[in-house]
Amino acid sequence: MFRYSMLMVIFALILSGCNPSTPVPTSVQPTRSLTKTPTFNPTSTKTQTPTPTITPLPSPTITPMTAGNTVPHKLALNEERAATEMIRLARYGQGTLYDIEWSPDGQYLAIATGLGVYLYDAITFEQVNFFDVNDDATAITFNPEGTFLAIARSNKIEIWDIALEQRIRQLEGEIEGGIWNLAYGKLGHIAAIGQIARGLGEAVPQLKVWNALSGSLIYKNDTIYFRSRAADISPDGTLIAFADEEGMAVRDIQTGNKQQDIIGRISATFSQDGTVIFATSDTKVTATNLTTGKNISVLGGADCQYLARNGAAAICYSETKVKVFNPANGKLIKTFEFPQEIKEVAINPDGNFLAIIKEDLISILNIQTEEEIKVLNFEEFETFATGMIYLDQVDYYVAATVAQNDYVQIWDLKSGKLLREFQAGENNIEGLVFSPDRRTLALLDGENSLKLWDIQDSVIMHSFNLDMGAFFKVFAEPANAPLVFSTDGLKLGMTDVSQANIYEFDLQSGSLNRIGGRTFKYPYAKTFRYGWYASTPDNRWLTLGQNEENILLMDLGTYETINLPYKLEADASFVETIALSSDGNILATGLFDGKILIWDLRNQRIIQSLAGHELRSGDGWSGATERLVFNPRTNLLVSVGWDGTTRLWDIHSGRQLRLLEVCCRADFSPDGRLLITEGNGVIRVWGVPPWP
Repeated sequence: MFRYSMLMVIFALILSGCNPSTPVPTSVQPTRSLTKTPTFNPTSTKTQTPTPTITPLPSPTITPMTAGNTVPHKLALNEERAATEMIRLARYGQGTLYDIEWSPDGQYLAIATGLGVYLYDAITFEQVNFFDVNDDATAITFNPEGTFLAIARSNKIEIWDIALEQRIRQLEGEIEGGIWNLAYGKLGHIAAIGQIARGLGEAVPQLKVWNALSGSLIYKNDTIYFRSRAADISPDGTLIAFADEEGMAVRDIQTGNKQQDIIGRISATFSQDGTVIFATSDTKVTATNLTTGKNISVLGGADCQYLARNGAAAICYSETKVKVFNPANGKLIKTFEFPQEIKEVAINPDGNFLAIIKEDLISILNIQTEEEIKVLNFEEFETFATGMIYLDQVDYYVAATVAQNDYVQIWDLKSGKLLREFQAGENNIEGLVFSPDRRTLALLDGENSLKLWDIQDSVIMHSFNLDMGAFFKVFAEPANAPLVFSTDGLKLGMTDVSQANIYEFDLQSGSLNRIGGRTFKYPYAKTFRYGWYASTPDNRWLTLGQNEENILLMDLGTYETINLPYKLEADASFVETIALSSDGNILATGLFDGKILIWDLRNQRIIQSLAGHELRSGDGWSGATERLVFNPRTNLLVSVGWDGTTRLWDIHSGRQLRLLEVCCRADFSPDGRLLITEGNGVIRVWGVPPWP
């Protein structure tokens, strides 16, 4: 799957670092990724209300768990510490692979990931440098001289000096939803194409051009063809080619004046001398002579869509095929076919080697011999759960991830060491959560098999088949974490794929019951701590609803409703996400427009109104706040926005304490000591030193 598709599926989401004023340990270096995760896809979106049955294997009598009485840590994150002392303590994972480029002089191979940009020697393929942008680098390109590297860091662009090994400039403005292609011209211009904002529908693409010397924006176009990645600058730096709604356009880069319109809408690249431009459409690849205007179909048809050139070498590639051709005359040199999907391809300037991103590895191929001469592994992982466990009479801060062959692995966040590994089975893992007693791991797979693992002995204590009919599937997206333990650890809450029904599984009786349904109309809204329901301190389940006059909280045991008076103006202020404090007295509601309301449930009054996250929108979708979580031991609130930022708030003063340019999930440790953020293949651990 290509970078465009990947950005749309995962919303181009965007990992980054701390506020520039935040001290960051310089000794932290990129480490090998912890593990690998399979791809998940929801199986249905149709609302179902089946009559559930349960088949325990075996039929157990479960001893009630004793919830761990985690005492607040002496360095628990509170308002003061979060504002002045919190730093990034650790970082794990190499990051999701996004882009790959050879330098024009053939000296380096640059690899862009969810962590930053790795620089490899193009002869030995040994890592020689790492540019720590502390965010996901979604696209990269060298300047023609090979001295600078432009990096799309989330929705912004930075320029790095390769020799000095440091950032020298950030360009003004951004492309809000993320950038998927860059071009760097000889006269110091940088062109970027990306999506204006993330959404649940198609992208809304945009082209921008900057003067790299001053960092100022000189041109933008919001009428880009939605599938296009065409953004290329002629070798002399005077022309730019891009696909607008009417077709491929060639324009003077300084004035924006029209030079020529040519056939093509998806991708484009100039020849080495700039006299010919190659362009792709849905049906063919065309070479257009910019002097005569003559068009010639080349490369034998429409089985490649994306073009790239490096000096005298050029390629055209699709999901499973790469065509190497001569950009001087369009003559095909060689074709490579692959059994699995490829994400990105780059060719070195002398045309001898290909670098190909395949899932979580990079394959280096010799074009002449067709041999694979090197494999660079970037094993990606997905965090399913974070928390604390009690193992060998020691407390550990941990992250649980899923590896190949559905191995569940538990990692010590202090040392990065593997503590436990469980063979979960042959089915995709859909839900993973640590119990309140810190000794048990609950796991739900794609066939609705629920297992309780004893962490100390690495054995299955109990296994259940949740037979809810063919249409029941828990929501197959780890960001929603469909499993939720009740406060006493005796019950598990879960939803189906439609997010229309809430189920409660009693661990003592083995009974599974539907206890409620969604009473609001936005199924993608992520509410409470995990999903759109929560367990209260006295082991009740609450869910969210709303009407035009009130925000509604419903007790799913008694169906009693708390009405929070807030007039919702049609669709303009609907509630996206909520969080409940550990004492059950304070509620945070994140609204569609970016406002976060803090309620005192004892008197149903708003005590603070917070504003910070920016609205993002796409085709048929808009939103601002993705997730809210209270620190379980203090009154600190963390919010994750669709704008790619994570923010820490003082709910008493309403002050924003910290802005972290990271996404896409955030949670606190049970003792309040740590903030753990995760996304795009990187776990970051934040807290107050010393660590360990």
